[in-house]
Order: sequence, then structure tokens, then C-alpha cells
Amino acid sequence: MSILQKIITRTCTASVALGLIIGGLSNPVYAGWGIKDLDPFNKNSGIRQTGREIDQQRLDATGHQFYLHNQCPENLSVTLEYIPRNSSKWKTSYYSFKPGEHAYLIPTRNRIVYVSAKSTDTYSNKKWSRKEINMGNNIKYTHRLTCR
Repeated sequence: MSILQKIITRTCTASVALGLIIGGLSNPVYAGWGIKDLDPFNKNSGIRQTGREIDQQRLDATGHQFYLHNQCPENLSVTLEYIPRNSSKWKTSYYSFKPGEHAYLIPTRNRIVYVSAKSTDTYSNKKWSRKEINMGNNIKYTHRLTCR
């Protein structure tokens, strides 16, 4: 091969490679790269998903976290009223607790929640009337329901 043929061959090879790279950048579907996961404008992209998870963790850490501990030897039905972390309206949620059960219930941006409960066991009529719980400055707050 002459020097001229070598130069032409290398130039053509480099041009084809450069064309494939540029074509892959302009149309990632054909390149098979899955660039849509890196697209910050796609609402379902991996970047936005990760960002939402980070925001969720940050908001949970800065809000109030409400826990409930059933210290009764009875099954309880619990009603909880609170303002969700991402809302300004009150919401009511319902939970069932077994004896001795301790659980994280909700994140809230408000330090005030309302709790009421009643025993679901047939032999007991134990009730806890609606009570305002002020969590104060506690990030994590546990409310205990006792049968005493």
C-alpha cells in the first residue's frame, strides 16, 4: 500500500467512527445507551427518581416523625389526624395494632397530631378519646397507649 492509500484509509476510518459517535449522541436510542435515564427533563428518568428519593429523605429528617406503641395486652384500632408533610390539609388515617406493637406511622410538618383509639377485643370496651399530642421540637416522637 502506498502512503496515499494509507492516509485515505485512516481518514475514512476516523470519519466513520466520528460519524457513529456523533450519531449516537444525537440519537441515543440507536446507540442503545439508555440516555433517557440521564435526561433531567424526563419525569421518569433515573436522575429525577434519585432526586425525589433524596428530597423525601431530607423532608423526613426535617419534619416530625410520629411513632405509636401499644402497651396494652389488647388489639387496638387507632385513628390519627395530622397534616401530611406535603400538604396543608388535615388527613385522617386508621391503623390496627397488636399488643406490644411499636410502629412508625407518619411524617408530618406539624408538631400537633390527634390520636384516638379503641380496643377491638370482644371482651373489652376500652376507649381512648381524641387527644391532642404536641410533639414539641422532637424530630422523632413516640406516643404510648396504656391500659392503666
